[in-house]
Amino acid sequence: MHTAEIFRDFRNNLPDARGDPDLDSIEKIGKMGQYQVDDEQLNESGCSEGQRQDQNYNRLMPREFLKRIPGVNSHNIQKIMARVKNVVELVSLSEPQLKEIVGARDAPQIFKFLNTRVKL
Repeated sequence: MHTAEIFRDFRNNLPDARGDPDLDSIEKIGKMGQYQVDDEQLNESGCSEGQRQDQNYNRLMPREFLKRIPGVNSHNIQKIMARVKNVVELVSLSEPQLKEIVGARDAPQIFKFLNTRVKL
């Protein structure tokens, strides 16, 4: 099953999902690695207010996405963001690889969620 099919299935099975996603918002999500920028760098960078807002959005949205995955918590989210460069890499990890990152307790729950088949 391809990623697009998975997200289509999620959208069709979630009561809060409405229509197609906003492509402008999706473009702003960015890479997980952008989370590493700290607020002082943003404020002293000479960026316009709009650029700073985009950077803050790019920095926070991947974290918000990860927080909604079962098994991801305040203790392991930093580890995931430091070791995984994007969502594609995260979903391609094996359970033993996840255990190396988040530990034996949380890895099975994360792995199961990321590898659950969604029925049409």
